Amino acid sequence: MQPFDVTELGRMLQRDDVYGPLYLTLTAQGPPEVLAVRGQLSTEGGRLDLEGQLNTSATPWRYSSSLALTHVNPATLLHQEPLQSDLNLQVHLEGEGVTPETLRGAVRLDVQASHVGSIVLYPSHLHLAMQQGRFEVQQCDLQTSVGHLTATGLLDLAGSSTLHYDLTADLASLRPLVRTEALEGTLHLQGQASGALTAIRTQGTLVGQRLR
Repeated sequence: MQPFDVTELGRMLQRDDVYGPLYLTLTAQGPPEVLAVRGQLSTEGGRLDLEGQLNTSATPWRYSSSLALTHVNPATLLHQEPLQSDLNLQVHLEGEGVTPETLRGAVRLDVQASHVGSIVLYPSHLHLAMQQGRFEVQQCDLQTSVGHLTATGLLDLAGSSTLHYDLTADLASLRPLVRTEALEGTLHLQGQASGALTAIRTQGTLVGQRLR
């Protein structure tokens, strides 16, 4: 299709820094039991690719999809220096069901070398397993220039959840975000969050070193 110029959207939002072409292609073909969907959203600063299959004849519905972001830079449309980025990641979803009672499947997020503004993203991974309103965090390993987060555990939408986490933050890397040079040291937070989602309890330890 013809590119969409987001300049008009910028005018509606009274934002002079919102402009640039946006390209979208989307196709869906096949019978209800094997409906294939492909799409691409692209700008001058990267693209988003979508590919998936949907079986609406099955009970519950079954589906699989992959989403890839390649060199995505929001600053090509939102022209602000802090948004200068190079984002590269892949998401894969496979499952069945659309309600909490029937939902079953797995989600995998893989982040390749990227940066969002001044924050560097190193190769990172998130793996979730879903079953009847319960989400098992099998792996969460997010590493950036600001900090490193790992987590495992179970999130239950209707029952009790338990999540173990470990976070290390480099405060000096936060200087550009808070616009100060008087920030130095490391923080290490380790602990557990548990209970119903409406009454989460947390316990753990927080250790700071060379704080200034």
